[in-house]
Amino acid sequence: MKTKLKRFISILRYIHKLEPRVLFCGIAASVMEAVKPFVAMIIAKILIEAILIKTDYAILLRQILLLLAGYFLLSVLGGFFDKRNAYHFGKFMRKHEMSKADHLLSIPYAWTEIDDMQQRMAELAGLERKNVFSFGSQNTHIRQASGALMGLVLSIVLVAGIFTRGVSIGGMPPWTLDVMFAVLFIVLFSLTLKIVAWINAQYSKVIGHECAPWARHIKAYDKLIYQYRSGKDVRLFSKELAKDYTDVYREYMEKIFTLLSKLFTKSITIETFMATLSNGVIYLFVAIKALKGGIRVSEIVLFIGAFTQLTYHAIELIDSISMLRSADLYREKLLAYYAIGKEGSCTSTSASIGSAFTSYRSGVSSKDCIFNISGGDPVSAKEAPCCQIKSLSFRYPGSEKTVLKDISFDINPGEKIAIVGENGSGKSTLIKLLVGLYHEYDGDILLGDHNAHEMPDEAVGRLFAPVFQDFRLLALTLRDNVTCFNDVPDAQAKETLERVGMKEFYNAHGLDVFLTRSFEGSGVEVSGGEAQKIALARAMLKGAPIFVLDEPTAALDPIAERDIYEKFNEIIEGKTAMFISHRLSSCKFCDRILVLDKGELVQVGTHDELLQDADGKYSELWNAQARHYAETSLCG
Repeated sequence: MKTKLKRFISILRYIHKLEPRVLFCGIAASVMEAVKPFVAMIIAKILIEAILIKTDYAILLRQILLLLAGYFLLSVLGGFFDKRNAYHFGKFMRKHEMSKADHLLSIPYAWTEIDDMQQRMAELAGLERKNVFSFGSQNTHIRQASGALMGLVLSIVLVAGIFTRGVSIGGMPPWTLDVMFAVLFIVLFSLTLKIVAWINAQYSKVIGHECAPWARHIKAYDKLIYQYRSGKDVRLFSKELAKDYTDVYREYMEKIFTLLSKLFTKSITIETFMATLSNGVIYLFVAIKALKGGIRVSEIVLFIGAFTQLTYHAIELIDSISMLRSADLYREKLLAYYAIGKEGSCTSTSASIGSAFTSYRSGVSSKDCIFNISGGDPVSAKEAPCCQIKSLSFRYPGSEKTVLKDISFDINPGEKIAIVGENGSGKSTLIKLLVGLYHEYDGDILLGDHNAHEMPDEAVGRLFAPVFQDFRLLALTLRDNVTCFNDVPDAQAKETLERVGMKEFYNAHGLDVFLTRSFEGSGVEVSGGEAQKIALARAMLKGAPIFVLDEPTAALDPIAERDIYEKFNEIIEGKTAMFISHRLSSCKFCDRILVLDKGELVQVGTHDELLQDADGKYSELWNAQARHYAETSLCG
C-alpha cells in the first residue's frame, strides 16, 4: 500500500513537472462543480422558509440574488477551469510523449535492442492504449476524487445539524433514533462502497487480462483491413482472408461486449438496489424528524439533499480511488521505465542497465565540430581522422555470448574499406561500435589521437554519415528527409539529389512533396531504389568525413546494388568510406576488404589478394556466389 501511494505521489509530481497547471485547473473545476448543488439546496430552503414564515421581500431578494450570483460565479469559473484543464492536459500528453522519447535517447543504444527493453516498451504502450490505465482516466479520477472530497466535507457539515435535534419515539431516549439510523446508514453505506470497489476491481480485471487476447486480434484485424499497404495481398491472393478476419473480428467483439454487458448489468442492478435502499432509510429518518418537530419543513429538502450528496460523493470517492489503484500497474511500468539508467533501479535488469548507463560517456561539444580532449591534436568533423581499432571485443548486455572477438585493424583517411561475411558474423555490430552506438566493449577505438571512450557522443556521431540496412524514411517532406531539419540551402539539397540519381524525381515533385501518404493524401510512394538514393542524399548532406553503408541495398537486385555502389563511389571520391554487403562483386572497387567469420577478423586484403588464398573464407564466399549466379543464369 505504501509503495502504491509513493508511486501515485511520484506520478503527481511528474504531471506537475511537465505541465504544472493541469492538476490545479482540474481540481479547481471539480471542487466548484461539487459546491453548486449545496448552493441550490440552500436557495430551496430559503424559498420554502420565506413562503412559510413570510420573510421580508427585500431581505429574501437580497439573499436569493447573492446566492444566485455565487452559483453563477461557480458555474463560470468551473467551466473556465474545465476548459483550461482540457487544454493543459493536451499539452501534458504531448510533453509526456516527448519525455519518454528523450529518455529513450538517453539510454545506451545497445540496451534498446535487448528483449527485456523491447518487452518493457511494448507493455507500456499496451497499457496506455487501455482507458483504465491511461493518463486521461487518471486525470478524470483525480478530478473526481477532489470534487468528492469537497462534497463529503460539505455534506458532513450539513447533516451534522440533524443529529443535534433529538426526538423521542415511544418513550425512548431522544438519541435512540439517531443511533439506530447512524448504525443502519453506516452498514448500508459500507456495503455499498465495498460493492462499488468490487465492481471496479472486476472491471479492471476484465479489461486488463480477460479482454487482452481478444483486443490483440482486433488490433491485427484493423491493421490488415484498414492499412492500404495490405490491400494488394488481400485482393490478389484471397478475399476470403478478409472475410475470415471479419468473422474473427465479430466473434471477439461479441465476446468483449457480452462480457462487459454482463458485468455492467450486474453492477447497475446492485448499485440501483443499494441506492434505493439507502435513500428509503434517509427519507424515513428525515420524515420522522420532521413529523416529531425535530426539524423545520424548510430543512427537509436540505437534509435529504445533504444525505443524498453524502452517499453520492462517497461512492464517487471510492470509485475514483479504486480506478486510480487499478491504474497503479501503468504507474509502476512508467516509473520503472524512467528508472532505467539511474542508480538504484529496483529490478536486476534495471540495475544492470543503470550500471551501463552510469559509465555512459559524457563530455562537451562544440558547434564548430572541433573537439580536443585531454591533449593531442583536435578531432575535426570536417576531416576524416585515422581510425585504429585495437583488440576490440563485444557482447550484448545481459548475454554471455561474445559477438566480436579481439578485432584489430586501421582505416586510413580517404580509404575505402569493405566488410564482408556471412549472416551473424558481426558486420553490423562492428559498424555500430565504430559510429558510437554501442559503448560497453573491451579494447580501444582510436579516432585520430583520441580514444572514443573519452569523446562526447556528439563528437563521435558527427564523424560518420551512415546508411543502415534498416534505414527509415520519415512520413514528411523530401526536404525534411534529406536535411533532417538542418539549415541546408535548397540549391544544395537539389544538387545532392541530382548527384545520387534523383533528378527526374526532383523535377517531377520538388522538395515539398510528402513521402508516403501517412500524413498527406497527395504523398508519393517511393520505390526501393529511390528510397536508397534518398538515404544516400541524407548521408551526403550531413557533411561528415566518413561514410558508412551497412547493407542498405540488401533488398535490391545485384545490378541495382552495383549501380548504387558505383554511383556512391564516384560521389565520395577522396573521402573515407566503409561498405558492408553480402554481394562480394559490389566491393571489388574497395581499397581493402575485411572478412569476418563468427565474430573474428579472419582475412584482410584487396579483392585479388583474397582470391589468391583458395582455402580462405573470402574465396569460399566468392565461389559460392559465383555458382549461384551461374545456376541462375542457366535457369533463365
